[in-house]
Formats: sequence, structure tokens, C-alpha cells
Amino acid sequence: SAGAEVTALNMMIYNDDHKAQVNVTDSTITMSQNFGGKINIGYDKYRNGTMSLKNSTLDANNLFLGGYPRSSETNSNPDAKSYLNTDNSTVKLAADLTIYDTGVLNLVDSTLTVNGAFTNGGAINMDVNSQIVTATVLNNTGSITVDVTGAAESGIYKLIDYTGSDTIPDYGNIQVVGDLGKYSISIVENDLYLANVDTSTLKVNASWSGTMVGTDMGEGFY
Repeated sequence: SAGAEVTALNMMIYNDDHKAQVNVTDSTITMSQNFGGKINIGYDKYRNGTMSLKNSTLDANNLFLGGYPRSSETNSNPDAKSYLNTDNSTVKLAADLTIYDTGVLNLVDSTLTVNGAFTNGGAINMDVNSQIVTATVLNNTGSITVDVTGAAESGIYKLIDYTGSDTIPDYGNIQVVGDLGKYSISIVENDLYLANVDTSTLKVNASWSGTMVGTDMGEGFY
């Protein structure tokens, strides 16, 4: 679709030959909040699908990416994956996001908001201009890969904004690619940051009290 506003009850994107694909450009898709509002991209390891968003908004209750293994069936393509690709887009989930081991979430210049349970058993790939906002602790048994290609020479990027009240000691397996080791991952007040800053000189100013971590205070200070 292109330039459309679509309202749907539920959406299932998958078939047996791994070629099911939905492309959405310059559009808004709103799933019914009262009658399911669920999106399945892929169903199991034998039925996969792809959804690609460009300059679009997706608003749903639950999203399931990838699917359960089914050992009773013969997989014609054991390496097949299910994808949600976002480019300059917004995905808002009122409830849960589950990414199975066959699921891949690609975020480019995009924002993902999850208000329910958040489980990643597959792969999340994101650039520094993307952000994940989650109200619950991310259960990451899969991987998160951050591509810093095109990032500023120095700076701080908030990758995951945790809005809940629990304490998060770590975010699981996180890899940084494309920066030759300049950037590092850190957790500050339960949020996940990517940073490359010179900490040899520190400035203290009472007027900065309460300022959000990562705010550019000028002259290369954050």
C-alpha cells in the first residue's frame, strides 16, 4: 500500500514458500484495539513472511515475529526468516512483542514502542537514529546489533528508553558494528546508551541538575 490509512482486526503474513510480503509506504495501519489487533509475521519455521514499512506508522496490540519450531514437518528452507523492516517509521504496540528465533527486526531511523511483555529470541538490528521505548524489562535471549555507520565522531545515543520501575543489570547480547571500537554500550538509570565521549575532563554546574543524560551542553560536553 502507499498513501493509505488502513484499519484491520488482525493481520497474518506468511505462506509455505517463504515469499509472503507486505510493503507499506507513506501510510498508517491501525489494528483494532477491541477485536484482537494482532499481527503475525511468520507462523513457524515453515511459514515465513516479511513486512516492510517506509515513512509509515503501525499501531497494534500484539506483534509476533517469526514462529514456533514444528519438528513434525519437513522444512524446505531451514534458514528462512521472518522480517519486520522499518525505515523512517513508527511502530506502537499497546501490548506484547514476541520475536522468535526465526524473527528479525530491522530498525532504520525508526521508533518502536512496546507497552506489554517484550521478548527477543531472534535478532534486532538498529542504527543510532532509531530508538526502542519499552514499559517492561526486555527479555533478550537473542541478539541486538547496533550499526554506528554515519554516527557523529563523538556523542551519546539513547538506544533503549525503559519507562518501567524495575532495575535492569544488563540487556543481554549486544554487538556494535561499523565504528572500529570507538563507541561503547552503557546502562544509565536502566536506559541503554551508546557513547563515544572524552571523559578526561569533567565540568560541574549546578544549573545542569536534572538534565537528561546525553543532552549536548555545548563544547563537546554532555
